[in-house]
Amino acid sequence: MSILCFDPSISFLHRSCERSFQKKDNLLEHKPFSDLRIPDLLLRSIKEEIENSSEAMLEITQLTEPNQISMPSTGALIAIAAHYKTKYGIDIECVLDLDLGLFLRTLIEKKDQKPMGVIVYSRGSFHVTPFLFRSGELCSLDTIGFEKARHHSTHIALQRAVHLRSIQVSHAQGVRQADPYSCRVEALCILRNALLHIEDLGEAFQSFESLTEGGTKLPSEWTYIDQIFPVDGVEGLVVRDKKSSTLPSPRTTSAFRETHSDMVTWRCELSFETDDPRSWLETHWQEIRSLEGISEIKSKSGTLTLTWETTKKINTYLTKKGIEFERKFTPQTDPDRQIP
Repeated sequence: MSILCFDPSISFLHRSCERSFQKKDNLLEHKPFSDLRIPDLLLRSIKEEIENSSEAMLEITQLTEPNQISMPSTGALIAIAAHYKTKYGIDIECVLDLDLGLFLRTLIEKKDQKPMGVIVYSRGSFHVTPFLFRSGELCSLDTIGFEKARHHSTHIALQRAVHLRSIQVSHAQGVRQADPYSCRVEALCILRNALLHIEDLGEAFQSFESLTEGGTKLPSEWTYIDQIFPVDGVEGLVVRDKKSSTLPSPRTTSAFRETHSDMVTWRCELSFETDDPRSWLETHWQEIRSLEGISEIKSKSGTLTLTWETTKKINTYLTKKGIEFERKFTPQTDPDRQIP
């Protein structure tokens, strides 16, 4: 049985829903960090109302069990990274976006550095950006994809830092995250997978760019934990199984996904202010009718609320892993129970 000391910086945020104030952080374009964003057709109709609304909000509630989400604080990320260092011998650092330039300069000055993982966080957002680094080469692995992430503060800091230091950069393309909650757990798990895979390749590993085809195709040995299934995923092995004393042979990535795949339903509730809700509904009724899963439309005191549900088949591993992390790294829990 592991003995873990309590550290007040190690905490987990519990949520069953994600509340996003659209106006405050330009969330109209960049949140929620998932494929549960407002449908494009509806977004075009309400863009002006949201921009003019002082309290526009998108609330997403996971209806399917487990509907309690466990999201690690920055202190918890650091503790779990230290745990991975002890367990697997891999290096993952957590760096504040404002300190990234100095951090990269320090790394560049080192010679013969082996690949390592970095998780960039900011004080103004829950979202984090993971990347791999080795000898002046960097591979960004943001779970929401480069196109969505490029305007986030962690990516802006990353772009500024690599531009000043002539670092070769590749960016993962496409969205791998289905819910608005799992970016922090995903960052830890994909860096763990990538570093173990690179170690397993040995001399066959040449560069991040060649291994990921310039970021356009991440190896399945990295992404088998992700919520969204790749369309053209190539079969691979769960490399960390090779270090297991209880498994006779490594699982395939497809078998792993199948074990953890399930149908998950979310309820999305969008509220915004408008001068004349009735008139707005009459004008945009065709767009509203076309919204798949629309279940309720409410108007109260100048605020219009639209509610719809969406169901997707996803890999639920990250949700369960977040709960396992909380059990392991906080008191009065059973740290030995693990999600395989």
